[in-house]
Amino acid sequence: MLSLLILGCYAVSIIYIYIPIANYVKQDVTTSVTIRAATPERPIPFPGLQVCPFNWALNISDFNVWIEAPSGSAVSFQSVEFTLTPMDDYGYDFICYEVNNLAKNTLDFSSKRQKVILVVNVPRSRGNNVSNSDCYPNDCDTSLPSNATILDINPIQDAQGVSVAAFQPTGQRKVQLEADVVFLSTGTYSQVSLSYSRTFRFQVDIPEENYTLRSSSVPYLPNSYAVNFTRNDGEAFKMDEVVFAEIGFGELSFTEVNETKAYEAFNAFGDATAIVGFFTGFGFFGGPTLLSLIMDNSRARCWSNLFYQ
Repeated sequence: MLSLLILGCYAVSIIYIYIPIANYVKQDVTTSVTIRAATPERPIPFPGLQVCPFNWALNISDFNVWIEAPSGSAVSFQSVEFTLTPMDDYGYDFICYEVNNLAKNTLDFSSKRQKVILVVNVPRSRGNNVSNSDCYPNDCDTSLPSNATILDINPIQDAQGVSVAAFQPTGQRKVQLEADVVFLSTGTYSQVSLSYSRTFRFQVDIPEENYTLRSSSVPYLPNSYAVNFTRNDGEAFKMDEVVFAEIGFGELSFTEVNETKAYEAFNAFGDATAIVGFFTGFGFFGGPTLLSLIMDNSRARCWSNLFYQ
């Protein structure tokens, strides 16, 4: 009888221990969203940037990057390190540039006056002289005669500009092109606005950092120069031949998402051990006591037929 009682207690504890475990596993994740303002004590981490050429058959010929840092009423420009990333192991034949992709992120922004400036020289579109009648079955330009000469541009080899992607800097080389990119054309002044959010997943200490980009561009006047920015050899940039972009945060605030579960693992563990402790404790300690009580009262007339002949 005692053995059956103990086994029964074990069986009940195993059955009921499923309840806290199921509550923990099946419960929904609670998400809270907080908008936090950026301050010098709590700045926004600047992302890693991947800058690649439009024209996959050619490479960028010159690349410069600075950080525009306000210092009182003046603005200083500091060079920022970058690395080259060959994309041949991803099946392409060009080289991208990575900015701020270090093992430890060193760029933090807490002011709208802080910007990263990209000046990228890309090969100019050359094109080929072809006949206006080469467009089948009609003329390429109906306003011109069929024997006129037009300039044919190959979008893969002659496209001017770069793509810019933002990603969480981890120090690992980015051998794949980022999906969320903006395209910046040569001969334009471009502004790229960044948005930042981070998400703390349930039971994950390191947050996921996400960046989005928006861009706007205006063309420069033909044959214009940037006299305040120079090449490595000291010559001014001719703006028809470069992509000039300022990259910064549009808003000095960011979104923080926290995923939590109200019924935590510690609660499930406490409830499960309480159930096991109660039923197994009753089996080990309450079982002999109950059996002794039954035996002591078994000599009563109503029980004697069960225990004694």
